[in-house]
Amino acid sequence: MNNSSNNNSCNVLNTLPILSQSILIVLLLLSASILPAYPAVPEPRNPEECPSIKIVGKPSPCEIEQQQEISKEVKFVNLYFGDPNSIINGFPAKVEVAPGDGVATLIAVMANSGAFELTGLRAWLYLPVGFEAYGRGENEPAFDTYDFTVARGGTFYFEFPVRVRENVALGIHQAWMRVEYYRSNDVGLHFRNFNVEFMLTGRSIMDASVESNVIIPGKDNLVRISIFNAGSAPASGVTATLVSTGSLLNTGNSVWSLGSIEAGASKRIDLMLYANPNLANTLQGIQINLDYKDSYGQHRSAVMNLNLLVRGSTSSADLRIVSDTYIIESIRKNRLSITISNLGDESARAVEVTVNTMALSSTPLSIVDGDGYYKLGDIMAGASKRIELNIFASSDANNKTFDIPVRITYLDATGGLHSVERSISVYALGSASIRMYDLSITYIGNEPNLTGYLLNEGSDTAFFTGVEMLEDKLKPVGGAQYLGDLLVNSPLPFNIPIDGSAVDAPGLYSVRVKVNYKDALRNAHELVLEGKVYYSPARVSAMGSGSSSSNPSLLPSLGIQPTVSALLIGVAGAALAGYIAWRRHSRRRSRLEETRM
Repeated sequence: MNNSSNNNSCNVLNTLPILSQSILIVLLLLSASILPAYPAVPEPRNPEECPSIKIVGKPSPCEIEQQQEISKEVKFVNLYFGDPNSIINGFPAKVEVAPGDGVATLIAVMANSGAFELTGLRAWLYLPVGFEAYGRGENEPAFDTYDFTVARGGTFYFEFPVRVRENVALGIHQAWMRVEYYRSNDVGLHFRNFNVEFMLTGRSIMDASVESNVIIPGKDNLVRISIFNAGSAPASGVTATLVSTGSLLNTGNSVWSLGSIEAGASKRIDLMLYANPNLANTLQGIQINLDYKDSYGQHRSAVMNLNLLVRGSTSSADLRIVSDTYIIESIRKNRLSITISNLGDESARAVEVTVNTMALSSTPLSIVDGDGYYKLGDIMAGASKRIELNIFASSDANNKTFDIPVRITYLDATGGLHSVERSISVYALGSASIRMYDLSITYIGNEPNLTGYLLNEGSDTAFFTGVEMLEDKLKPVGGAQYLGDLLVNSPLPFNIPIDGSAVDAPGLYSVRVKVNYKDALRNAHELVLEGKVYYSPARVSAMGSGSSSSNPSLLPSLGIQPTVSALLIGVAGAALAGYIAWRRHSRRRSRLEETRM
């Protein structure tokens, strides 16, 4: 500007008179000395701050701003989308942004190339169509400040949050930026305007898929994986690495270099995987790492987790288990006959049956005569096999139901291992164990009776117990007798009338007594108990004869034993003595009362 003014002055001097030239020279000198004396004024934040009325003798603030832009110590370095939360080498890391991503941050990198420290920095970024300042009004510029001092030769950056519209195009976009600042030794406000540009790169999104996720056990399987770029930006230097195959065995390559994959394009890698037959009908996972460079050349990585199904047989075996009985008795060993049947349409090979003894340990049941493990071999479709299981139930199991857990394992036609859980339900029924003892012949009403006791040595009550004497040499008179409930360890007496005329010689005779009772489930039980008893037939003559030909006294013939007769005589004597004493006492009292009167 100063050079152009001097040239114009020279042209005027050549055309004007000497006096006019002198006046112009004086005015030019005055203007050169006056203009630097005006202090710098703040840049107006909007055009309304520029005065519409010209003040004579004072320059307009807007005119002074144009003069201040001569200062060029603030330099523009770069404008890109970045992540303020990820700082690399002092600046936010570059990130890929695609149309429709929403709010992203534009990073404006600046530098101080002047001879002074800068402070009070602030900037406005005017955005092109398709972008708008986040948190600002419509058509307003994005705004940010830098609150630290920038040393000579130092760099700094502004963060502008912007919203990226859906329909904006990829590529380079033009913007306009205004920066205000102060020099550390100057009170005047300086500014610079920049025409800047930034790139909307799009975003590379790497993904993978399996063309066929079913593999066959017992052989090598070719598994084809498609690596594709589902984003809007290219990915370069793509490398795929097979990191994990789970329980599968990798028999092929593990690393593939794929080069660049454009947006929407894909490349294929082939894996060779072996599946053990034991993995049939299971889901196996593999993991692939993808390493690549994004639009900025920055290293990126992605982890792909894919699932493969190890196919089993198309048909299946169906193994079921059933016991011949569901009732076991407590306090004794019970033998269960268990049948394993294949109700499916395929053979089950190498069948093994295991009783879960660990689960049984917390119950009153236990396995005896074995460990509960059985190898059955193959069971064809529709066939069955039988095993014997010996179970002991303690008294704590009385009248309770238990499940005996059983695991059945087998191989299918392809070698796939299968395991099924089954259970056998049993009811532990308490039992009665009855014996007969202390048999004898007693006379009741001058009739002989078989008397004795029943003792229940079992684990549960014998309900509704009854007895009946079976005919032998000694013959019963009448039918069965009801005794009631026979409790455990509580003797219960019985007496059964017999026909005294059936035998005529004394001796030891065999007797059989049938006992009937019901258990806790009201199931009827019957047993015959045998014993021996001594019997001596008694003959009694007519009452008027006063003698008996076979008995030393009348009492035995009347059905009264000697010990019982002695007891009766003693009781009668005591009663007679008591009566006599009472009569004497009554007479003395009567006489005493008569004398008093």
